[in-house]
Amino acid sequence: MERAVDALDGVRPDEVHVVRVFADADGAHGNELGIVLASARTDGREQEIAQALGFSETVFVDAVDAPGADPRGASIRILTPARELPFAGHPTVGTAWWLASRGVPVDHLRVPAGIVRVTRVGDEVRVTADPEW
Repeated sequence: MERAVDALDGVRPDEVHVVRVFADADGAHGNELGIVLASARTDGREQEIAQALGFSETVFVDAVDAPGADPRGASIRILTPARELPFAGHPTVGTAWWLASRGVPVDHLRVPAGIVRVTRVGDEVRVTADPEW
């Protein structure tokens, strides 16, 4: 389930998305996740933006359609209002679902900790990460 948020200073509204991860079929329950399309407007401002959004985690997704981008994967950064995380499950599941819902069927995400494998089963996505993380 996705909802809109107000624009942040210098960041376009279409670059900021909010999804509810682990929601039921009616969109209830779950955890909200901020998803921001990384751009020149967000570069160097990730922590500021994560603080302004105020979610437990906000994900910054590098452009998946840029020249030379991996067509089956995406690089993401996960930030809390206080710091960057090397990996977190809720943000990777939410981001994988969000990308798939937009026709970007990734089979892996690159996070600072390493590669997270993504599997899509119907409308659901599953992620597999190194248990040492």
